[in-house]
Amino acid sequence: MKTFFWLFERYPDAKAALRELLDAGIDAEEVNAMIAVKTAKDVMDVNWEKADVHVTDEIGKQRLTGLDALLAREQPVSTPDADEIYAAGKVATIAGKTASSAMREPHGLLGALEDLNVPEPAARAFVEGLGRGGVLLWVRAEDELAVSISDTLQGQQADISASYTLG
Repeated sequence: MKTFFWLFERYPDAKAALRELLDAGIDAEEVNAMIAVKTAKDVMDVNWEKADVHVTDEIGKQRLTGLDALLAREQPVSTPDADEIYAAGKVATIAGKTASSAMREPHGLLGALEDLNVPEPAARAFVEGLGRGGVLLWVRAEDELAVSISDTLQGQQADISASYTLG
């Protein structure tokens, strides 16, 4: 298994990349994402007053898909180094809870990402990028999908300000 991390500077680029990854066969259960709450409320086309939807992907008459659906059903998590974030996906949810815990040292999102074996320079770039309005997206995939993932995101490289691959 390989884990690919990307920090997108712009939400529409992250949204398009995720759509391409899912179309290429990435399992949606292996997708994780983080975004600052203040950024999400500015860039996502979601009625946040009705966004606490866990049963369906519908908010009023609006049906959410992709990155919008992944992030909009989450509750904010407060972290000491990345402010309030939405963390979606199995691993991101755990990392977000870890980041918000004052019971561990070092605490914060930087420490939580390092717990995932992301080296400190990449983890720092991801935390700082979230603070600037970026979107952190990562996926776990079988090794044979690595080439497909790389090909899928080739056109997105100009929009990725930091990336890292584990495994």
